[in-house]
Amino acid sequence: MQDLDNALEIIKKLRPVKFRYKEEYRKNHSIEDKYYYNFIAQEFAKVFPDSVKDDGEGYLQLDAYAVKPYLVAAIKELANKVEELNKENQRLKQRIELLENKNETKKSKSKT
Repeated sequence: MQDLDNALEIIKKLRPVKFRYKEEYRKNHSIEDKYYYNFIAQEFAKVFPDSVKDDGEGYLQLDAYAVKPYLVAAIKELANKVEELNKENQRLKQRIELLENKNETKKSKSKT
């Protein structure tokens, strides 16, 4: 077993697309004429080569299942980054407040 490292970088390499199958393909495969959402097999193969196969008719078929675990790992990476940024933001707010208090103290002393 191995954790998925750099999942966000892997996901960023993917380009989801919206497309329609060509009429000829639809006729031969009984596919409805509507928009489909997926990836371009040639591009997908660069990221997940084991998930793209030739269908024997000259078309590439992809299995997008491999994306799911990477999406979960990427979300976890983003959640960790958000948590880190929130902590840093809180520290900066405290620092600003401290500096503002010091500035107010200096102003008060200079008036006397």
